[in-house]
Amino acid sequence: MSIISLLPPEIKGRRQARRNRIKYAVLGGLSCLVLLGIYSVLVFAGHNAKTVLNETKNDRITIESRISDLEKYQVLQNKVERVNTVYSKAMSHTPAWDRLLLAVGSKIPNGVWITDLIANHNQEDGNTASELTIRGFAYSHSLVGEWLEELKSFEQLKDVKGSFSVEATVGSQTVTQYEIEALVKETRLQ
Repeated sequence: MSIISLLPPEIKGRRQARRNRIKYAVLGGLSCLVLLGIYSVLVFAGHNAKTVLNETKNDRITIESRISDLEKYQVLQNKVERVNTVYSKAMSHTPAWDRLLLAVGSKIPNGVWITDLIANHNQEDGNTASELTIRGFAYSHSLVGEWLEELKSFEQLKDVKGSFSVEATVGSQTVTQYEIEALVKETRLQ
């Protein structure tokens, strides 16, 4: 069944125009509300971005003020690193004197004593040379010879040789005065 309207077309047209105006007004209002929502979100996001930016600027200012306070420590750290570099270069080819001298002292035979022990370590132009000179007295030439042979078996020493062995008098005792020279092998300190 269909509805038949007997109203004149002018009234029908006005009613239709009014419905259209209401429809457009509602659509316009909804559009304004959507645009207002989008604008609100953008304003809120912009405000948050400004807040974060200001916090970041404040953090940067704080960090920069701390950096200026810490620069003196960086200068000290640089000096320590330079000293460590120089120390590492200087000690890279230094013999393990403590182990060597302990071994020499523990192997000295009875009847032999040391009066002078000279350890030299020269490092020039990348070349290193370490020498050990031992001077002292013994009751006999044979004791000096035995100790000389013992020193030749030391792993840390090379070119061990007796410079001299002569009789001398200490007080009323006749003893043998000696000098032994040796080159010291390089060992890396760890």
